[in-house]
Amino acid sequence: MSEQMRYNDLEYYYPRTDPNGPAMTYSMHVVGFLELGMDDKATSIWPRAWANIKAPFDVWTETPTGGAVNFITGAGGFLQAVLFGYGGIRLEDTFLSFDPKLPPKVTYFKIRQVYYLGNDVDVSYNQTTVIVSVFSNGTPLY
Repeated sequence: MSEQMRYNDLEYYYPRTDPNGPAMTYSMHVVGFLELGMDDKATSIWPRAWANIKAPFDVWTETPTGGAVNFITGAGGFLQAVLFGYGGIRLEDTFLSFDPKLPPKVTYFKIRQVYYLGNDVDVSYNQTTVIVSVFSNGTPLY
């Protein structure tokens, strides 16, 4: 998808997203806006990506007011926003890439054991440094 098409889709669908709808939609908006470099927009949406977590056990619900309980799709959307949005992970057939960004109010971030082509990959980063560690068990990563 071209950047222009992604931008057009986000600008069309974001304002039409039901504020009382499922959290996973907002997570995907976060991923899309971060991919376009629109970090401020992603940051403003980020709290909606995890707004459906309910105390006291941090159980996900389908909507901010309830709905399905243990709504795993919402939790999965949140994880995608973490890994593919702020983590910037992109899985390709022949390579793995990272374009990490720190979430709001976070100074250090570590993603452990991304399994790729039989290898475990850890990525840690802060404002100035990105460290990628490969624990080779499979296809060599060059």
